[in-house]
Amino acid sequence: MGKVAQTTFVLVHGTGHGGCRAHGPMSSWMEPFAARARKLKWDVYNVEASHDIMITHPNELAEILLQIADKVHVFRNEKMKR
Repeated sequence: MGKVAQTTFVLVHGTGHGGCRAHGPMSSWMEPFAARARKLKWDVYNVEASHDIMITHPNELAEILLQIADKVHVFRNEKMKR
């Protein structure tokens, strides 16, 4: 297996679909994982959304995914130049 080039963590918190809140237990439960991801130099995105971000905030999620894809594309192009 090769080395992982890029790793990303998406931390969702806030009010989601139908008023479901990710604050409190969910947000605090996931924060240590986000902190570890930051420490490992991962890209960490904080999104004010529920766990169902793909349903409640599709545009924001799409933007994050496009940013990740762009970074992977740049990495692969640089690797091929070597």
